[in-house]
Amino acid sequence: ALCVALAVPNAKITTLDKNVEWTKVAKKYWEQAQVNERINLILGNAKESLSALPLNNFDCIFVDADKKEYPFYI
Repeated sequence: ALCVALAVPNAKITTLDKNVEWTKVAKKYWEQAQVNERINLILGNAKESLSALPLNNFDCIFVDADKKEYPFYI
């Protein structure tokens, strides 16, 4: 999320993660880079979180999640 936020200054990014500890570290760097206001973090199971998001609301989706669930994500 940080790399995209830095590369595309007007991007609004939604990121899904289930690991609270990793995202604490990520948030620290988002704040240091002053992009935290453009990054929306959703904590929880990706499959459940994706199901709750509105359809056709994203320009690009990068999936780095449970490989067995790829058919669902698509």
